[in-house]
Amino acid sequence: MSHVFSPYRSVGVVCNTVPPVVRFHPGHREFYVSTVAERRLLTYKVSNSGLKTVSDPFPDEVTCLTQHKGHVIAGGSLGGLFIVRNSREVDAYPAAAQGIGLRFLECFGHLLVGVTEDNRMHTWTMLPDIAIGQLIGTVELDASAYPVSALCHPFTFTNKIVLGSAGAAAHLQIWNVVKARLVHAFQPLEAGVTCLTQAPAEDLLAVGLASGLILLHHLRCDVTVVKLRQDFGPVAGLTFRTDGQPIMLSGSRQGQVTVWHLEDRRVCGLLNDAHPSAAIAGLACLHSQPLLVTTGADNCLRIWIFDRPGDHLPRLLHQRAGHSRPPSDVRFYAGAGVGGVFGADLLSTGLDSGVRLFSLESESLSRCLGKAKRSGKSLGQILPPVSALACEPARHGDWCTMVACHSGSRLATTWDLRKGCQGHLRLEPRLMSSNEAAYKTAVATSVDISGCGNFVLIGYSTGHVIRYNVQSGREAKKPYEPTLPAAALCVRCDAHNRMALAVDVNGGLGVYAFKRGHRLASLTVFENPDSGGATAAELHRASGLVAVASAAEIRLYQLAPSVSDPMRAIATGSRGQPVSRLRFSPDGAWLMAAVGSSLYTYSVMLGCLIDRLDCPAPPIVCFDMSPTGDLLVTGHQDRLGLQVWVNSTLFKPLIGGLTVDSASAAAADSDGDSTGGDGLVTLTGLPPGRWQCLVDLDAIRARNAVQQPLVPKAAPFFLGATSSSTRSTTAAKSALEPLDSTGAAEISSRQSEPILLSEFSRRLLLASDDASSENSRQDRLIACLTHLEGLNPTAIDSEIRDLSDDLFAAFLHAAAACLERGTHFETSQAYLAVFLRHHCVAIATAASTESESCRTALANLRKIQRQVWSRIADSMLETESLLAYTREGLVGHGM
Repeated sequence: MSHVFSPYRSVGVVCNTVPPVVRFHPGHREFYVSTVAERRLLTYKVSNSGLKTVSDPFPDEVTCLTQHKGHVIAGGSLGGLFIVRNSREVDAYPAAAQGIGLRFLECFGHLLVGVTEDNRMHTWTMLPDIAIGQLIGTVELDASAYPVSALCHPFTFTNKIVLGSAGAAAHLQIWNVVKARLVHAFQPLEAGVTCLTQAPAEDLLAVGLASGLILLHHLRCDVTVVKLRQDFGPVAGLTFRTDGQPIMLSGSRQGQVTVWHLEDRRVCGLLNDAHPSAAIAGLACLHSQPLLVTTGADNCLRIWIFDRPGDHLPRLLHQRAGHSRPPSDVRFYAGAGVGGVFGADLLSTGLDSGVRLFSLESESLSRCLGKAKRSGKSLGQILPPVSALACEPARHGDWCTMVACHSGSRLATTWDLRKGCQGHLRLEPRLMSSNEAAYKTAVATSVDISGCGNFVLIGYSTGHVIRYNVQSGREAKKPYEPTLPAAALCVRCDAHNRMALAVDVNGGLGVYAFKRGHRLASLTVFENPDSGGATAAELHRASGLVAVASAAEIRLYQLAPSVSDPMRAIATGSRGQPVSRLRFSPDGAWLMAAVGSSLYTYSVMLGCLIDRLDCPAPPIVCFDMSPTGDLLVTGHQDRLGLQVWVNSTLFKPLIGGLTVDSASAAAADSDGDSTGGDGLVTLTGLPPGRWQCLVDLDAIRARNAVQQPLVPKAAPFFLGATSSSTRSTTAAKSALEPLDSTGAAEISSRQSEPILLSEFSRRLLLASDDASSENSRQDRLIACLTHLEGLNPTAIDSEIRDLSDDLFAAFLHAAAACLERGTHFETSQAYLAVFLRHHCVAIATAASTESESCRTALANLRKIQRQVWSRIADSMLETESLLAYTREGLVGHGM
């Protein structure tokens, strides 16, 4: 059981070979079609083929479906019965025979009839609350003489069921399921029965045979009314239009749908590409609607409409599809997807040569990019399946952002994700044409796109690596010469287009100058001939970590011009099974390796295994992790869908509840770490706008000052004017009038009030009078400056500007305490600059006792300031030197 990844959902799977169920919801006035996909029931709206609901998983594989009063009933491969309520909740019922799967189900009235793999027919009752009641009858049929191949309930026959056989003596039988009694056996047919369907007419049943013959048989008269024959082998399905047209449609196991006109008894249309090269699994016309629903073994659901005047051939209205064959490679698109969400799109390639984009944000945004072709639209030009895939969103919208290599072909194709189609460029190594033998046998084996999106590197089976321009398709003047004549297993380029990496299947690792193409370093990763060479390799572009895997171990290197010894050697623990794929997590902390059907996760820092994901599916053939690190996708052998897993470590709590003792200990540790200590300083982390603008506050005020409007020279003619002499006389008289008794008392009371100190000044005064220990006094002084961090810049400037002379020394002591402790470095320096700007003249010119104490405190502050800044400057210079050395070492000679 994995502690890191948890199952989330499946994408890319639409249906399987189980015939779907079409039902009408009277409340929604909508038709729905339900299909089976990997132990789940998918319900789609017929009007737009949008995914409506996904049911809870079934306990076992579903083998057949039917419906009852708007609810879907499913039969399992172990004999279980399930009712899907509201298209989501699954109710399970015990099997009639444990471990024996159900092949067919038919529900009518209050009865449910099923046929199991051992050729037994069971009948259950249906309860009024949509539940399966008791088993009321079982009929054991001879499997050798009458193997049941189809069943159908005629609408006009009460408690009756019609069975069809595929045996040598193929014929139809009518059974009374309540009495478990054979009612009638019809005459033998020329071939085995493959399907049975009720016709719109009473007592008329459509019978499809393995020979391609289609019969319309009247059950009461035991007469065949119509005989038709299709040219594509056994009949896979039959359906009738019920909107007033005498049309019948039949499906074949090669994917064709034939349209029959029953009155003329002729073919009036043919859909050759209904489901190309795949058997028709389901075929159903909607009741009283000109719509047709088909499903096939090619993992495709299609909805057709009959809207062509004078033509009975339908046209494709909607479709929902995935890969018709298992996927070969998968990548998360590290950019804004079709829905605008970063990292929500999957690029998948399949063994059907198709390229698809699946959106994890919405199923409606998924689309098919087409099948890779050499040129033109001919089906004969389709290229082999994709073996390697690379994508880079840096140039999305400018030109192609994806390049694919194909199995057994030296041709690489480009893809435009913005347009959703294959690009016009086909990349072919024309520089190798001088060596005819190598050119003919060259096969593209690996590919990578540079971080800028302008270049692509393609490795070939001859060991050569060629750089192309993605926009023009032009090759570089010189290919990268191989270290050994072995197939390139992995080609990658670094984040800055300075170095290129190539790893071959023999374990040879080469580092090349990206532009000039000459070799910078080479080594053999696995020198032991028993190691079997390299089976997978990967580069983490941001950190430059290179991982090369064999069957026994994984070695990590740092990409550099002088790569030599490995940084890590991690034992795979795979017990001899080879590592098929390697991937780094987006932050480079994890390395994931696919071994069989398991996914191993290693910690790069610790160099050990930290998790193992055992998939219940077949072996993993491809996987990738999302650029945000929250999702993992895996593709499996012989599985059409892609499994998506969620990184549960992002959603689990990292720490549990804290006790009182642990909380106090954590608080003590937090307090201890708040000081700089050992020559370090700590910053407050306040936004720069809270302290950087303090020195320039006067200039900001002057810039933002409101401009006085210009006074007009003369008032408008309609306004009366008062002479200036009158205003001056009135003002003078009011100024010379004596105050009354009330005004004089108010002024006297204001002059006698004491001066109130602000909160900052009061804290400074109390801290300066503290007679306790020196540490306690420094703590209180630092707390005074911490109080200013909660004020806005204007309030801080006012507090410092309004300090009285007797508090100057206390402020200087507070600034010195911050420097000695190494705390609040940037804010204390900003406050000190504001203080000196406002009060430096007062300190220098005053001759009182307070000024002497200020000068002493200022001299002490200057000494501490020089010591602290010298230490910080030395540390910064040392850091800059190390960075410059590292940068020059990465650039290397001649790059």
